[in-house]
Amino acid sequence: MIQDFHEIFSLLDRNIPVSVMLFDRESGSLFESHWHEKFEILVVCEGNMQVICDGCVINARKGDIVFINPCQLHSGVVGDLGVVYYCIIMEPNFLVSINMDVCDKTLLEIQNSRIRISNLIKDDEMYRLLMGVVSQNKEKEPYYEMYIRSYLMLFMSQAVKKHRMESTPRAGTMVSRITSYITEHYAESLSTKALSEQFGFSLSYFCRYFKKETGEKVVDYINAVRLNKACALLQQTELPVTEIALLAGYTSINYFNHRFRAKLGCSPLQFRKAKSTDMQLLLED
Repeated sequence: MIQDFHEIFSLLDRNIPVSVMLFDRESGSLFESHWHEKFEILVVCEGNMQVICDGCVINARKGDIVFINPCQLHSGVVGDLGVVYYCIIMEPNFLVSINMDVCDKTLLEIQNSRIRISNLIKDDEMYRLLMGVVSQNKEKEPYYEMYIRSYLMLFMSQAVKKHRMESTPRAGTMVSRITSYITEHYAESLSTKALSEQFGFSLSYFCRYFKKETGEKVVDYINAVRLNKACALLQQTELPVTEIALLAGYTSINYFNHRFRAKLGCSPLQFRKAKSTDMQLLLED
């Protein structure tokens, strides 16, 4: 059920309903599939990352912004270059005042999904606004809350003006149902033929439809979901690689190793060893 992916997120600073977090990752999973009612903005400072958002695969590089609308199902993995990024989580009501004006009504429309912002934004001016949020949050000089609100209000104004999503798979639409089904059943046998029959399409139409709506082939989307889960299991458990492959939906260990190396540039065991070494260094520090 889609409800199983609902994340209850507690903001780090209760004095201001915005959290700013820095992440520096070399490989693996960034976050597993989840959704929440808040705005989430990812600001890529170095490297690259891949975010799957409501079935769309977003490849974001240095200088890009990934905007996640409220209630969008999303997950992420590190790109082949590694990634350094800021994650800004914002309560929607932070930008809504008691005295409703036109701008505030627009923000409520975004919060309620009547207006959605494009998931990938390439805009130098908007990037600088978000780095202003990062700077003010870090320094916390007098009146920093007002500066953060101002930067974010300017950012949202630019987003509504220049980066509205032209079309989006809303909850309940066919492509949303398909991607949710894949996310829930990734450990099972998921051939394109079986999926096309599940949703009442011919195989050729199903493949064309999914590609048109998400920008990705069905098999690539399935593999992205499965590899995301495999990375999490390698990091969080000591299960054998063969068992992890099965839990992630791969019946062939050779195919799993091939897909893993093609995506992450190393074998599953090398990935696990690298993460274990990182953890040991942290403990020694």
